[in-house]
Amino acid sequence: MASADADATTLDAVSVVGAGSTRTTASVAKSEIEAQAPGVAPQMLLASLPGVNVQTTDPFGLYEFGDSMRIRGFSSNQVGVTLDGIPIETADVREGGPISRYVSTENLADVTLSPGSGDVTQPSYHALGGAIRYSTLAPVGGDEWSGRATMTMGSYDLVRTFVRVDTPQWWENGPAAYFSASRIRSGVWDLDPATQESDHFEAKIRQDWDAGTLTLGWIWNSREDHDIQAYTVNGGLDWDITEFITGDPAFDSNNYTVWKNARRDSLLSLTGDFMLSSSLGLKFVAYNEEKNGWGIGATGPGGIRTQYNNAIAGTQGRTDIVILDPTAVFDADGNLVSIGNMARRLEDMGGTRRGLTTSLSWETDINKLEVGAWYETYEFFQTRPLYNVDPSSGEILQGELPIVIYYDRHFDSTVTQLFVMDTLKLMDERLTLQAGVKGLRVEREFTGIANLDDFNRSATRTTEKTDSDWLQPQAGVSYQIGASTQMFANYAENFSSVPRLAMVAGGGTWETLQPETSKNIDLGVRSEHQSWSGYVALYRIAYKDRIITLSDPDPQVVDSTVYQNVGDVETYGAEASALWHPTVNWRLGGNVSLNRSEFQDNYINTAGELVEVEGNDVPDQPRVSIGLSGGYEGEHFFANLDGKYTGKRYGDTRNNERTDTTFIANGSVGYQGGDDGFLAGGRVQLSVYNLFDAEDAIGAVFPNEAGGAYNLVAPRSVYLSLSYMF
Repeated sequence: MASADADATTLDAVSVVGAGSTRTTASVAKSEIEAQAPGVAPQMLLASLPGVNVQTTDPFGLYEFGDSMRIRGFSSNQVGVTLDGIPIETADVREGGPISRYVSTENLADVTLSPGSGDVTQPSYHALGGAIRYSTLAPVGGDEWSGRATMTMGSYDLVRTFVRVDTPQWWENGPAAYFSASRIRSGVWDLDPATQESDHFEAKIRQDWDAGTLTLGWIWNSREDHDIQAYTVNGGLDWDITEFITGDPAFDSNNYTVWKNARRDSLLSLTGDFMLSSSLGLKFVAYNEEKNGWGIGATGPGGIRTQYNNAIAGTQGRTDIVILDPTAVFDADGNLVSIGNMARRLEDMGGTRRGLTTSLSWETDINKLEVGAWYETYEFFQTRPLYNVDPSSGEILQGELPIVIYYDRHFDSTVTQLFVMDTLKLMDERLTLQAGVKGLRVEREFTGIANLDDFNRSATRTTEKTDSDWLQPQAGVSYQIGASTQMFANYAENFSSVPRLAMVAGGGTWETLQPETSKNIDLGVRSEHQSWSGYVALYRIAYKDRIITLSDPDPQVVDSTVYQNVGDVETYGAEASALWHPTVNWRLGGNVSLNRSEFQDNYINTAGELVEVEGNDVPDQPRVSIGLSGGYEGEHFFANLDGKYTGKRYGDTRNNERTDTTFIANGSVGYQGGDDGFLAGGRVQLSVYNLFDAEDAIGAVFPNEAGGAYNLVAPRSVYLSLSYMF
């Protein structure tokens, strides 16, 4: 992929190059999106880009807890993400949401990635480095109805349907709209009875005037999934979810039927883009998001009694909890009705997020000045009580006293961001100078029961934390060398507030936890020609007060995440990317990424132990990754092939566990009809993921201090799609 920026011009069907860009930026165009199976997880589209490591348990990203992404050493929670200018602020599957909840790939126009640092206009309170901007297609409009319908079927009983309908203009010079809906039903590759489901709806109404546009959008998503297996670095089971009921409550507390998650998201937005005069522009995005979700899990006899006894020992004489001791119940025919002596936890969560981004720009022939702001409020709650079950029916006794309450958390957050940016073009636009500064303030208030330790002490708390940095400068330059080559350099300082969950995590570190900061240097050269384009970039990132999130994916672990300042971390690396079109129909691309992210200091963990990590690699970051892609697109037939080599990664801060290297190849072939003749308006596509069936290939890594946990990449999977345009 070649580099790009906001002022992008199409070089060819795949790559986009931005003249005057002062930073490394890569883009995925619509044709590259269509090369994938319809409906793949949007973050999967970034997997072929240099410096990006995307891992999902299946191509559609259906199990959100098993997905991960790193960009130049940044985790997905350290990268700013927007969808049509709306901040999608965290990939956390409880308070936030992965991008797959918000857009179907068929509705994407392009995806743009700035791997080093987004510019100061990016609304984010945790973007230490990169920025991802997803842009969706506008309504087609015109004089006629149009649309698209797609059916996909394939491995592990996957069935996906997608329908989009575009209206004509409602009246002359009036608005136009589109409405789309999709549904996925699928099994799980390593847990046959388990299922994963998703229903998705998008609508957009757009009104165009000579002076600008106004767009009303609505997104609704509903999903349910069963938890899936977690593995060791050697491919053995770390958390074994079972398929069959045995009657042994200790064993059956890991049965797939009692581990399930559900999420509901509704996002309403209003976007305006207007020219107030020939040189003065106004943009704004107002949004309101409603979130709801639940999750269930089970606890066996040993865990029930231990947790109950700890609560009694923590607060003597308490009467707000009760423990039952049901035994297994069978019907007259000997069939098991209740597995007995097992408790269920029922997590409930939800929230309301409201915000506004706005900017005012003043532009002349050689200069563009932008000033803007972002303001957001977010009220979010999550509760997790552990309930007894009815000894005869096995139903959760929600109306009774709980055994314990793991937490009852209520957060109020307020975000304020201001920015100013100036872009100056000189020497007949051969020289571009860009400078800006942003300021950020994040205020959080927590009330409730933070964790099980609080509950055992019958304690509730109210805490507040404010993180701010009002001076985050950026500066960049781009210089045109000849007709086809540019040199660029960029410097940026970024700031990330302390994560919300750090205020309630185990270990009690939140009061001393410092927000992260980073200083990013990004420089390189890009070139575009008639048949090829490419770039080479070097970068260095200096972190201060880096926060490492140490987690255990086993839901049996109550406080599974610890947030820890680990001093300084230094990242440096190089990237090279090229795309060649030997003919109009053929393309061949490749990229190489070298990265070294290493701890600069040892740190003291929450147990008071010195953890000697100075000089160690940061977990889950390969030193080497290589991407290859190629394709043919004729009048009717098309074919695509891509592969990604991912180097070895560590699963722990001590660097005791290291994954093997992986090479995952994917491919697709198909036929698309023309305006008439065979398959007119239609497209048939066969897609294969993990083409060479790499076994026990490590995907997502969940780092910890002494050893990680892992998800595996799904074995070879095949999907057949049939689309029809009308």
